[in-house]
Amino acid sequence: MSRSVLAPLFGRVLTLQQQISQAVQAKNWDSLTQLDAQLQQCLQELAPYKPKLTAQQQQVLAQFAAQYRQLWQQVCEQVGELEQQLLSLRQQREGELAYDWVEQLGETS
Repeated sequence: MSRSVLAPLFGRVLTLQQQISQAVQAKNWDSLTQLDAQLQQCLQELAPYKPKLTAQQQQVLAQFAAQYRQLWQQVCEQVGELEQQLLSLRQQREGELAYDWVEQLGETS
């Protein structure tokens, strides 16, 4: 198999791996969406060569896949935390609105 075809693809995968990791750590969601699209395109280009990859190349891809799943797990956890914070803020705000409304009722009586 031609190294001239695979080398650039693996180089892009490794570069995207680093960029995705940095985007997750920085909580840069817009960038993460774009990087994910680039990764999908790169993996589609790599797909025809997958059956002929060496054990080492397969191991590199497996390691990347494991790291990618771990990063997305972090994203899901962060989303869950943000949703909890948002719910808490909404409940707090609703409580304040209810308190204001009750207070206003007391003033008009």
